[in-house]
Amino acid sequence: MPVKATRKAQIKRMKTERLIFQNTVFLALGRGLGDVFSLIFLVYFARTFGADFLGKYGFAMSVGGLLTVLVNLGLNTYLVRDVSRDRSQSAKYVGNLLLAKAVLAILVWALIGLIAVSFNFAHDTKIILLLIGSYHVFYKLSTVLGAAFRAHEKMQYPALLEISHKAIILIMGILAITFWKNPLIALASYPISGFLRLFLGFGIFVSKYGWPDVKPDYAFIKNALFNAMPLFVIIILAEFYDRIGMILLTFFQGESEAGIYWAADRLVVTLAIGLVMFAAAIFPSMSRLSSRSNDQLYRLYERAIRLIAITMLPISTLFFLTSEPIILALFGDRFVESTSVLRIVVWVLFFKGMNLMGSALLLATHRQSQWVKFQLVTYLGYAAACIALLPLYSYMGLAVAKLFAEGALAAMGYVYIERQLHGIQLMRLARGPVAACLLTIFVFHFIPGMSLWLSVPSILFVCISAMFFFKGIQMHDLVFVKKILWTTNPPVNDSKAGYHNLDDSLP
Repeated sequence: MPVKATRKAQIKRMKTERLIFQNTVFLALGRGLGDVFSLIFLVYFARTFGADFLGKYGFAMSVGGLLTVLVNLGLNTYLVRDVSRDRSQSAKYVGNLLLAKAVLAILVWALIGLIAVSFNFAHDTKIILLLIGSYHVFYKLSTVLGAAFRAHEKMQYPALLEISHKAIILIMGILAITFWKNPLIALASYPISGFLRLFLGFGIFVSKYGWPDVKPDYAFIKNALFNAMPLFVIIILAEFYDRIGMILLTFFQGESEAGIYWAADRLVVTLAIGLVMFAAAIFPSMSRLSSRSNDQLYRLYERAIRLIAITMLPISTLFFLTSEPIILALFGDRFVESTSVLRIVVWVLFFKGMNLMGSALLLATHRQSQWVKFQLVTYLGYAAACIALLPLYSYMGLAVAKLFAEGALAAMGYVYIERQLHGIQLMRLARGPVAACLLTIFVFHFIPGMSLWLSVPSILFVCISAMFFFKGIQMHDLVFVKKILWTTNPPVNDSKAGYHNLDDSLP
């Protein structure tokens, strides 16, 4: 291939990488700050009302999240996939899908109300379920607008929606806790913020892309529901997996035990936000590359897995070694039992990253049915493990079941992609990060009694140094990031810069 053509191809690939990086930053900041706000509220709520009310709060979140997946029906992913290929269709897709979701939202909210009054829950549990259920309904409606922004790869708008509505929850919730000491008033901030999120998202969409096409096209809606159904199966399986553990733990062991688990679980969910946002940012690019260049698509997937390995494994090591002081600092002595949960579930991060990338790749290449099969097998096994372990081992059983399920799903997805689509030498890729993390754990096992503020920088220094020593991180990784951030036109065959081409930056 001529040098000029090669240079153009490299510049184009680098622009794609830079766009993904920028969108990931926007989404990570938006969702990350939003989840930090949520974590602050959760910590304040837990320290004020204890594990019992935290369990009620977590139970309502799980039930509401599971039921309101019926509002989604896979339509958001369908919108992103199709509109990212033809952005002129935004008004038609948003108008019709928002109308369809509004009808579904009314039905689902009625279902939540029926469950709240039909089951023998405590009075405050019923009210919390109605409040959180209302929030989920508004939130799911607003995600249509967020999906449209993602399809246009304007991730600053979903970030703004996430930050603003979580800030409202934090401010209103803390004020309610401070002045009224009432958990129900504090949680009323959720449906209010959900409605405001929907209102703000609609206003931004109208100002940037015009009014949605609100004239219903029933044939279009029917076709969209049919085509989105495989995506809906993926989403409902994922929601089932995310929520069923807390629901079963509450029924088997009670709300206090559920609160102990939820404290550690929410901390890991906050840590995983970067992964979720990276996947959200990378999916439109994968979808676009799937119809243009399989070679670029697979190289993008390979780079994503490498970045996940060299970031998530050290983070898991850090929180494994500092789990007790972190739990005590955040939640207090009443949640000291959450320490053992955190030490297990924090290792979910690497597998979760692999699953998000595998799911994005298979969705982009229209192999979602295969991913559904993997999820179905894994999540049925997870539910069975929960039923078997929770009556005996409570929250520890749920933590083990969660780690096993994420690992099993990652293994199945990896084997399929490696054999059917693109070979990636995962063992060679992860060898350096794994060796560095094991060495760090070994070293700090013999250095007990360090304060949290001293142990965190010490662990990070040792782990990062070991990553370089074991070649988990190499100089070309740093050069590659530098090119994305500060170089307009990446050099070709510039050996002095340590950057020959994109292939050199891959394992």
